[in-house]
Amino acid sequence: MGRVEGMKRLIAVVMVSAAAFGCSADSRVAREWAGTVYDSAGVTVVANPVAGLWTEASAWTLEEDLRIGVVDGDPMREFGFIADLAVDDAGRIYVLDSMAREIRVFGPDGQFASAFGQSGSGPGELNSPSAVLLGRGDTILVPDVPNGRVQRFLTAGSPAGQFPLQLARGFPVSWATRDGLLLEELRPHPSSTSGEAPPALVLLRDGGGLVVDTLLEMEESGALEYRNGMARMVAFSPEPRWTLLEDGRLASGRLSAYRLEIRDRNGCLERVVTKSFERRPLRDSDRRALRERIRESYGRGPLSAEREHMIHTMEFGTHFPAFASLFGGPDGTLWVQQALQVSSFEPDEMAGFGLHAIAAPEYDILDREGRYLGTMTPPRGFDPMMARGEHLYGVQRDDLEVQYVVRLRVVR
Repeated sequence: MGRVEGMKRLIAVVMVSAAAFGCSADSRVAREWAGTVYDSAGVTVVANPVAGLWTEASAWTLEEDLRIGVVDGDPMREFGFIADLAVDDAGRIYVLDSMAREIRVFGPDGQFASAFGQSGSGPGELNSPSAVLLGRGDTILVPDVPNGRVQRFLTAGSPAGQFPLQLARGFPVSWATRDGLLLEELRPHPSSTSGEAPPALVLLRDGGGLVVDTLLEMEESGALEYRNGMARMVAFSPEPRWTLLEDGRLASGRLSAYRLEIRDRNGCLERVVTKSFERRPLRDSDRRALRERIRESYGRGPLSAEREHMIHTMEFGTHFPAFASLFGGPDGTLWVQQALQVSSFEPDEMAGFGLHAIAAPEYDILDREGRYLGTMTPPRGFDPMMARGEHLYGVQRDDLEVQYVVRLRVVR
């Protein structure tokens, strides 16, 4: 009787939850959601089917409404390498050109306003900046790992101090800000005795750089193997991925499974989202093709003996990844970039070649509740970097690898 009553309660939870999820603020979403929702030890589990909620008439589209950049001409609009960008409440766009080692500021209409930063290691100088982030008040944060610090600027461009990075603890990989506080993904150094790496951490730092909380721990993927004291790269390993959603929650997952975890602002797990998916195993022919792709990524001409040895001895994981990357989109949506599942792909099918995933152009779009809506395909060569309001901001590369800052409006 207890088992029967428990099953009745589970069915009731699924029916009520599915009915609630079937209601949408967008009246154009007409297709009935065919997934299931249930509670597991206080965590909501959302299991998505293959088909999304969108119909052909209700699917969102993207429309370009701003482009910044030139092939040749105005040096302030000619970019070397855009590492990151940020957009403030006034719509000003801060573009980090890591090759020029400066931040360029453009108005909401794309007009150049100012630039600050220069090469060096002194106050206000940058060596290899990796991100530009909005801090508290009128401050801009620029992590600079080779200089071992996060450099602060006022939005007007003048240096406003700095704080050190704890490089002895590990290597910083990626960054975000929430309410002006810094989120840092830290990959701790492996043990000097066992070679095993501790979990990757997402740390929350205050305005002075002090770690005030650990929001997320992600199990090490095995991307590096240590044999006889030597490190060896393992490509297509189940790397962890995370992103900050627009509403302040954290989404994370591992490339080995289409299973995503959503955490509240304090890092507490509140929702698990899955989607029907079958990963394909890596065959020997796939590994040969991937090694050739890696050779091609270095450009034309013969490779050095060191690079040839690295490619020849590189290890691979057992399967193609379930996805390639995560991105926090408008309205608390989660964008899951698809990964190619075969090695016999055409260049037009690729959005990017990565060591652990070959990214496809398409994104699966999940709403803030975790329901699968459908897919979107940004313009070719477009890499989304942030969402604000109804807009996506990112970098687009043309066939000549010229970079542009592009703003896309989400049309619903």
